[in-house]
Amino acid sequence: MKKSQFSEAKIVEILALPAQGQSIDEICRTHNISPATFYNWRQKYGAMDTEELRKLKTLQAENARLKKLLADKSLDFDIFNDAYELLKICAPNRLRPHYAASRHDCRNGRGAAPDLASAGLPASGATAGHCVCQSQA
Repeated sequence: MKKSQFSEAKIVEILALPAQGQSIDEICRTHNISPATFYNWRQKYGAMDTEELRKLKTLQAENARLKKLLADKSLDFDIFNDAYELLKICAPNRLRPHYAASRHDCRNGRGAAPDLASAGLPASGATAGHCVCQSQA
């Protein structure tokens, strides 16, 4: 689309001229625009002043930034959801919940067995020095 030779501030200034008593035809001739352009500008910008136009541009920029952020987060969510579904199919045993109250490393056998009694869970399957998730797998 062709870039206008008028800035938005200048357009708002031109739109304020009929209030000063000039006719629309006279305004269009002096600024070399068609009456259709004048009416299109009036429909788009209405009775805005320069400050309102600046606020509008700021809000539009922030809205565009937030839409982009939402799209990125939505894409991340879809990727993680697809990976989770694939993991459910390929390795269902790895998705069992860990009942440990604290973090431990069950893959290398370095973590201590979780204290299941304090969590109110049965201690079946847990051996000393091993995690419950290894004994269930």
